[in-house]
Amino acid sequence: MAALALALVGTTLTVGPAGGQILGIAYAVASAVIYSVYIIVGTNVMKHVSAVQSSAVIFASAGAVYGILTAFNGAHLPSSSAGWYGMAGIVLVATVIPVATFLAGLERIGPTNAAMLSTIEPVVTVLLAAWLFGERLQAITLVGGGLILVAVILLTRSELRAKVD
Repeated sequence: MAALALALVGTTLTVGPAGGQILGIAYAVASAVIYSVYIIVGTNVMKHVSAVQSSAVIFASAGAVYGILTAFNGAHLPSSSAGWYGMAGIVLVATVIPVATFLAGLERIGPTNAAMLSTIEPVVTVLLAAWLFGERLQAITLVGGGLILVAVILLTRSELRAKVD
């Protein structure tokens, strides 16, 4: 419970405690609910199939949805080689690798630990934004990131103690 509380406070501080627009907040809450369902369903699915099989179903489903949307809206493909490289990077680095590794990890550490470890995502995002795009890191963001890291360390130590016992 302490790790969950630290992660929630840390995430709030990392993304900005000032709040936001109602629609944005609604999307964030909906995202959390959908992600929770994804983790719970994924855990059950991983008992019956491999990470490769479940990843293939996820990507095939996403491809089918995108294909249907493209049929109605028309294709909007990159117009340069840099655009194609960017798209390939998004597909591989931001989609295929994270989904496959998340599902493989979910199978090994369970839904609760996977969800808690996923809270490190805002920290990584903020650090990458600072490094790649030169965004300034505010003190409150660093404090939030620190709280998230403490939560992950608490969770990891708890998990290691449970395995030893």
